[in-house]
Amino acid sequence: VVRARLDASLTEAQVVLGASTQPLTIIFNSAIIVFREGLEAVVIIAALSAGMTRANTKKYRKPLFLGAVSALLATAFTWVIADSLLWLFRDLGERLEAIVSVIALGVLLLITNWFFHKAYWTDHMAGLHQQKGQLLRGESGKYLGLIILGFTSIYREGFETVLFLQALVLDAGLLVVLQGVILG
Repeated sequence: VVRARLDASLTEAQVVLGASTQPLTIIFNSAIIVFREGLEAVVIIAALSAGMTRANTKKYRKPLFLGAVSALLATAFTWVIADSLLWLFRDLGERLEAIVSVIALGVLLLITNWFFHKAYWTDHMAGLHQQKGQLLRGESGKYLGLIILGFTSIYREGFETVLFLQALVLDAGLLVVLQGVILG
């Protein structure tokens, strides 16, 4: 009886708030997440490689891009791990959805805080450029350092994407979310 009243109240709240778990809505939300995070990753790599235009620095683009591609593969691996963990804890039901949503919300708030305080676009990018400059000036570990820089710059975006999308998987299922990922 209590459960039925809670479900009815939740449905009413979704109607009032305009929230929807319709497949098209989830597909659209998934696509927006993938597109936004992907665009951010492209901007970061473009900014890091922008200064590598002279003949003596062009060769350093390759390890930077190798790190970025490695991050994409690691993101796919993270997706598989996260999906497997959610499958293991599926018996938690709505509690699992709440846990994943709170984690995703925490990441979103952290990123939003960085963005609005310009720490992301000023301090974060300046730090990445400083690391790039140090790596380009030094001889030992240049390639490995640039691979790691490319990897960490992109994997952060990939991790966020996985976290946000897993919350949607709990709402609508894997196939619906994957359609949005492909669209994004």
